[in-house]
Amino acid sequence: MSSQVALAGRPARKYACCELGGDDSLTGTLFFWQHERGPMHVKGHLLMDAADVVVEEGTETEARYMGISANASDGTCLDLGALWPFEGEAVDTLQPALFDVEGYAEYSSNSRLASLFGDDAVFGRSVSLFADETNTGAVDACCTITEMDEDAW
Repeated sequence: MSSQVALAGRPARKYACCELGGDDSLTGTLFFWQHERGPMHVKGHLLMDAADVVVEEGTETEARYMGISANASDGTCLDLGALWPFEGEAVDTLQPALFDVEGYAEYSSNSRLASLFGDDAVFGRSVSLFADETNTGAVDACCTITEMDEDAW
């Protein structure tokens, strides 16, 4: 069976990438993928300066709110606009990032709220990583969600 025939029966898939940056003390890469009728998956690695980690009492991690913002970052984390769903009250679209005492976070999240498909696809939107576990503080790092083809992914 040819690979074209085998691929013809599978659900449509989309892929994206986001290179987080703010200042040099917080960086990382996030990869997104989704089957047409499934949840949007996000995985990646984040790194912050260990001196900036504030471990929460009773844990060995620092939680940071991560959300999808309406506007693309365009090289700056200013004027990112409203959080998903962009109108009305923000909902927790992505899981928080959990940084260990060394400043490393292995990130993983699944979302049925946001999507790489349809009129409200998140391409060209921003991922915003906040300074603490709420979505009301400063944004420490952000990136624009950019579509990728399967071979590049």
